[in-house]
Amino acid sequence: RAFTERTITDRGVLDVEIATVRERGWAQALGEREEDLNAVAAPVVDQAGKLVAILGVQGPAVRFSPRAIRVAVELLAEKTALISSAL
Repeated sequence: RAFTERTITDRGVLDVEIATVRERGWAQALGEREEDLNAVAAPVVDQAGKLVAILGVQGPAVRFSPRAIRVAVELLAEKTALISSAL
């Protein structure tokens, strides 16, 4: 079910997005759930590399702009790596 015009509902498009997320190590949703809401998330993994949690940040698109997203992704990558190594 689509929440907005940007919601991914096509299986092929979703498969490509999942591959992209796995390759770069983080996910983003730009207006996919709500028109004016952007979000990014990164995985926390255990010693075996198994996903155990996700750390994410979201905010209004007007404040959570592409520049803010880049900063958030850098911080998420740093913090999820620290958490993962502590497990």
